[in-house]
Amino acid sequence: MGTRIKQWYPAWVPDKKNMNQIKNNNDQATVKPVFQRGNILAISIAHFVHDVYSGFLAPILPIIIKNLQISYTAASLLAIAQSLPSLLNPLIGWLAEKLSLRIFIVISPAITAIAMSLLGMADSYLALLLILLIAGVSGAFFHVPAPVYIKRIAHGATGRGMSFYMLGGELSRTVAPLVILSAITQWGLDGTWRLMPIGLVASLILFFKIRKLPHKEIQSNKKSTSSPMMVFKQHQRIIISAGFFNFFRGCIKTAFTTFLPVYLISQGSTIWYAGLTLALVQLAGALGTYLAGTLSDIVGRRVVLIATMLTTIGVGTLVMAIGGQPPIALLMIIGFAIFATSPVMMACVNEIKSEKLAFLNGLYMTVSFLMSAGATALFGLASDVYGLKIAYWVAIGLSIFSIPTIIALTKKAPEVTK
Repeated sequence: MGTRIKQWYPAWVPDKKNMNQIKNNNDQATVKPVFQRGNILAISIAHFVHDVYSGFLAPILPIIIKNLQISYTAASLLAIAQSLPSLLNPLIGWLAEKLSLRIFIVISPAITAIAMSLLGMADSYLALLLILLIAGVSGAFFHVPAPVYIKRIAHGATGRGMSFYMLGGELSRTVAPLVILSAITQWGLDGTWRLMPIGLVASLILFFKIRKLPHKEIQSNKKSTSSPMMVFKQHQRIIISAGFFNFFRGCIKTAFTTFLPVYLISQGSTIWYAGLTLALVQLAGALGTYLAGTLSDIVGRRVVLIATMLTTIGVGTLVMAIGGQPPIALLMIIGFAIFATSPVMMACVNEIKSEKLAFLNGLYMTVSFLMSAGATALFGLASDVYGLKIAYWVAIGLSIFSIPTIIALTKKAPEVTK
């Protein structure tokens, strides 16, 4: 039985002899690095389960706006609250270099499941904020160490590894609208707590699959005395460029994901049509996520990033020029292109040559959150002041400025490898 398990899950059942060889480099023992598909799939599954629950907010946002009588600006702040704990990412990344945080990959789906399944029972705006903050903390402790594990065990195929990882996240967003809307149809808004057991069981299963991932995969082999500020100064061009990219991309991404159900309902759609459309957009995004990382390994990060952003901007302009109910096919093209940038950006950041990669990954995610949150808040404010349609045009216009940030981000530099 043990032999069979090792044949199917070689990375989850460590070979003690191999481990000793790795530790005794003085004995000239070598282990050939390989793309650890089993471990990468395990982390990607964890990503999928966790983000199914994280994706509950957008599909029911129109219901929340109606029930609580809140403005578009207040609605955008709910999305920001869910990501607010990303401010902890640099600290989590620094801890990940010192401690083993892989247990959070296992328990985060359960914690997030409990929190997000209570969304329907929240009877006030403050209760919603608290629930989303709890889910955000859980997500932060998952999303910082996981990509670094992916980078370490991809062994040179970082884009491919990130595609697997991001595919799990994007597929979850396809499933999330269907799950939460089905639950509301079956049990009502206050019956969504019944979805909790799925996340709890998933965490239990993931515990046996992921718990033996070696902590050494996330740690650098070299000891470093560099301070956080020193590490930031060494790589500030990439971090700052990536942050501004996420602001300009965030403008159009907010429009065609978070607020898409709200916009469709304003054009006469039903909540189910809006939810299904969002699911299809996310499905197209999952395909883009899966293909883009591997493609960027071949043709380069810059080419893929510029091509996908120009596609998003061009098709987004066409959608708004047509007016009325947007064609689903065009929305799916936008979903494909806008989400295709995610694994490529993660690959750019995780290819930085640094002994504190987990910290840099956390720092990138924090800066990206701040910029994306600014874009979301700006869209909500513009929607209140000028209306949804004008807000969409503003978002498309601002996203054009993502192109210069891509050029700055991918400009040849010694800390980034292609």
